[in-house]
Amino acid sequence: TGNVVTCNLGDLAPQDRATVTVVVSAEEGQDINNHASVTSDNYDPDQSNNYAEDSVRVVPVADLEIAKTDVPDPVVAGTALTYTLTVMNTGPSTATNVVVRDWLPADVTIDSLSPSAGSVIAGEPGDALQPTVWNVGSMLAGASRTMIVDVTVVPQTAEGTLLQNDSDVSSAVLDPDNSDNIVHV
Repeated sequence: TGNVVTCNLGDLAPQDRATVTVVVSAEEGQDINNHASVTSDNYDPDQSNNYAEDSVRVVPVADLEIAKTDVPDPVVAGTALTYTLTVMNTGPSTATNVVVRDWLPADVTIDSLSPSAGSVIAGEPGDALQPTVWNVGSMLAGASRTMIVDVTVVPQTAEGTLLQNDSDVSSAVLDPDNSDNIVHV
């Protein structure tokens, strides 16, 4: 009751021990402080060992995933192409400082980025060192965010050229499965 667990252990003979196991869970990172005490109706000449405490740090874990589509595929040189990036936090914790990076191929020009204000820094297409970066911020467990990149394929792009577009997502929170944090289209 009220985060206090009370157990009646009954009678304990001299040198007997009783073990009480309490299992708790936390979905967000935090420090959990636990205090335990024991009392008896009998006289206890040494009460200094009747109290114990322990602390444990719960580390937040957020499994981020990124998916991407490109429409149309195939695309004709000189026409529009839309990349849609979707980031999901499958939890269990809130992901903080979420960053999405997208490396556009050299054979495109950027027409628009969404979201476009404040949270995005546009990179130059084909520049491996300067991707387009969205600073998403925090994402609650179960939340998703969508980024849209509208581009035009350079008219001089040769037929059959593969437009490779890579994206990734990261966070300040531990991600137990990084295999779904990178996507190639």
